[in-house]
Amino acid sequence: MKNLFWSLVGLLFLSASTLNAQIFADVETSLGSFSIELDYVNTPMTVANFIRLAEGSAAWLDMDTGVLRRDPFYDGIIFHRVISGFMSQTGSPNGMGTDGPGYTFPDEVEFCLPHDQAYRVSMANSGPNSNGSQIFITAAATAWLDGLHTVFGTVVSGTAICDAINAVAVDGSSRPLVPVSIVSVSIRRVGAAAEAFNEHEQGVPALFVPDVTITHDGTSATLLFDQGEETKAQVYVSEDLESWSGQSRYSGPGDGLLTSFPLVAETTGMDLAFFAVSLVDYSDFICLPSRLANYTLTFRNVYSSSTDEELGDITYVFDDTGGGTYTSQFDSGSIVSYNYSSDGIGGVLLVYHLTFPPFRYRLGADDFVPPLFSGRAAATAYLTTTSLSLTMDGFSLQPTLVP
Repeated sequence: MKNLFWSLVGLLFLSASTLNAQIFADVETSLGSFSIELDYVNTPMTVANFIRLAEGSAAWLDMDTGVLRRDPFYDGIIFHRVISGFMSQTGSPNGMGTDGPGYTFPDEVEFCLPHDQAYRVSMANSGPNSNGSQIFITAAATAWLDGLHTVFGTVVSGTAICDAINAVAVDGSSRPLVPVSIVSVSIRRVGAAAEAFNEHEQGVPALFVPDVTITHDGTSATLLFDQGEETKAQVYVSEDLESWSGQSRYSGPGDGLLTSFPLVAETTGMDLAFFAVSLVDYSDFICLPSRLANYTLTFRNVYSSSTDEELGDITYVFDDTGGGTYTSQFDSGSIVSYNYSSDGIGGVLLVYHLTFPPFRYRLGADDFVPPLFSGRAAATAYLTTTSLSLTMDGFSLQPTLVP
């Protein structure tokens, strides 16, 4: 099913030389209005996600409260990051660029339009397969973003408004001094094919609320609900329905059915507690394991463009005690410690080496031929006074072979 979906996307691209029907997003902002033509032929999942959020036709997670909402997502959201001559970014409810709709979905970079001009509308992300709700509008050609970000539309009217947004005064963090906000987004369809495009049948991950039972041992609470493999549980706790704290748990392939979610530290000493629980279903996608213990991970042809340095392959062998070893063309040694978390279709890995600086990787799963996972990756090396962005040809992940 997973491979079939991507095959169908490819067939759509090959068979659709021109668009005979269009879907537009008419965006009203505090500085004026502009219209985006959405490329639903080449990037159907990305366009479907945007439409669902814009219209509030599917559930998204309020990351302040843990509540699933179905109102228009973008209304009232600001452009939180504007870099003149480069791009204008929006889509973060907290206005800090650190949140989204409560789920991620895969890139569609293989067939999408290039970043070859101003007014392309593209997905902001934090590495492969980390799309959510944040988008940006280019102010010039940005070819170096090709293959990294999914272009899913082009501004076709109101470009002067996009220019005005990109020219606003900003602070040292590229945040507009006077907020520019989205007032509303209206979806407009022209033609039979556009009318027939069903945004709920393009594979966007689904959010839902499971059946939950609360147990209490007199000291702390445990939530009982079924969490299947390749899902992510998101649990929020509050004493007063005003201040909420959230945490998540991913269940990967082979983890089996999880049925309880202990909240010992979160609920001990509480006289009254409220809970919000939701699940994200990633079972239609290629999902990474939830743990790296006893796995071997190789990054191929790692390269630093900042220093024009080829680092070659870097291989990690993780043990079951929170450590392991690493090997590269320059050095080999022990892993001091590492932190890994997966959101299903991708994962974040921070490795502390014995002699290397810390590396932070973002993995995006693209293929699985048992027992080998493979995909794209990006990384950052944290030096003493600065950081370096690293590129690579991808990664492979498989269980470590025990002699």
